Amino acid sequence: MICENQKIGVDIIQPIVPHYRAPLFEGLSRLHNLDLSIQCAAEWPPGDRSVAMNIADYYPKNPIKSIPGTPFVWQDNLRLIKVKKPGDVLVVCGDLHFISNWPLIWKAKQLGAGLIWWGHHWSATTNKWLYPVRLLLTRMIADCVLLYTRTGRDLYIDYGFPDNRVFFTGNTLDLAQIDNALAEVTPCNLQDFKRQHDLGENVLLFCGVLREKARLDLLLEALAQIKEFNVQLVVIGDGPYKEYYYNLAEDLGLNDSILWVGEIRSEKKLVWWYKSARIFVYPGSIGLSLMHAFAYGLPVLTHNDINNHMPEIEALRVGINGWTYEVGSIQSLTQALKKALAEEDLCSEMGDRAFRMIREEYTMEKMITRFSECILACSRMALARRC
Repeated sequence: MICENQKIGVDIIQPIVPHYRAPLFEGLSRLHNLDLSIQCAAEWPPGDRSVAMNIADYYPKNPIKSIPGTPFVWQDNLRLIKVKKPGDVLVVCGDLHFISNWPLIWKAKQLGAGLIWWGHHWSATTNKWLYPVRLLLTRMIADCVLLYTRTGRDLYIDYGFPDNRVFFTGNTLDLAQIDNALAEVTPCNLQDFKRQHDLGENVLLFCGVLREKARLDLLLEALAQIKEFNVQLVVIGDGPYKEYYYNLAEDLGLNDSILWVGEIRSEKKLVWWYKSARIFVYPGSIGLSLMHAFAYGLPVLTHNDINNHMPEIEALRVGINGWTYEVGSIQSLTQALKKALAEEDLCSEMGDRAFRMIREEYTMEKMITRFSECILACSRMALARRC
């Protein structure tokens, strides 16, 4: 049994720790009742790298290898570090492709530790054939399921999971960094920035990795049909499809109205581009980019196929803080852009609602609290099994 002054040992296993996840883990590591370790790869897939964190027991030294001839991967050198006794907790990524988690799960169970299965309920990357298998294994093996959204939690409960075993984090970003960046912006220096970059009033913003799923081609095709609006598009990001998108824009005669900014990670640099834009447009499957735009007070336009987005799409409320268009339809996207650009006051109101909503409902503090509540519940369940 864990005494009141005894910390719960927690091992969290992740593929990588991206920059947006570091504030969550650093926040958990500061909680007085948890003794935390994080293990992950330095890079996965190639180009996506783990960031440095201010956590004593952080080990980005677990490379991931594909298993030839199978869809599975193996993460090397995983071990139990903090999980040593009954009531400690192992947190694993809920991706069935990572079969290296199973030996750790078995060892943790032998010690009487609890297991948290952390992941998406459904997203654009979910394998529909593995989904029922994941549900079955989760119900059989995990003490608690930790999902990203309230919608995901409600769905799992509808599937028959006990409500005391299903939790959600409310996936978000570190708003403190964004608020610090916003504090540097004044109407005067923002106008200076816009003049410096020759930005007008009808600025659309895309920020993300330039890959196929971003579907920037749809946005470029739509922009070619609304040249009368004198729209400018700012593209922030890099990726394998950069050359393809650039060449398409050139073929469509658009490159004079597009600024290809490249990859930017610093909020102090991003803030100027976000504050210069009227609408954030992500024609493909959107995730945390939605929350990022909302944090800066931008309404969002994306497609309407909810099952082909990441879980964060639940924060989009059509007509309240953004719009949708018919997935894959250039004509629908064109009409949505025309409507949004014609309603300047509505754009501003939607942006204000988005700004307030994320600060009321999706804070990092709430995410840390919900995660820690799941850990505590999991620890209690593990101890109860031994009574």
